[in-house]
Amino acid sequence: PDSITFIGAGIISIEFASIMIKSGVEVNVVHHTNQALEGFNESHVNKLIQKLKDEGVKFYFSENTKSVKPNAQRFIVETESGKMIETDYVLDATGRKPNVQQIGLEKVGILFSDRGIEVDDYLRTNVKNIYASGDV
Repeated sequence: PDSITFIGAGIISIEFASIMIKSGVEVNVVHHTNQALEGFNESHVNKLIQKLKDEGVKFYFSENTKSVKPNAQRFIVETESGKMIETDYVLDATGRKPNVQQIGLEKVGILFSDRGIEVDDYLRTNVKNIYASGDV
């Protein structure tokens, strides 16, 4: 494609944005807060974002996506503030939600929340000898 717009500025969007810009594709990233890669070291993230900006990635921070509409062979991404971004492709990478409510964790006493299975720094759950890692 000539251009792509990522909705969300998490690890998936930033990784793919860095690949696409090096391939000569025009890259836009629209994110609802003023910080990409939330949860990571802000100083390091800021350096990475500046490097991507220097390479040509356009960031639209503190912008909520209002709509994505087809326009001939392309798409128009409209933000709530009225910005219009014309693009060939749109990738929605606004995050994932754990799906652990109905897999029986409560039967063995494993603690979980809306964020997923609760683990310590060593990926141990609250139940002895049961660990959780990756996309669980």
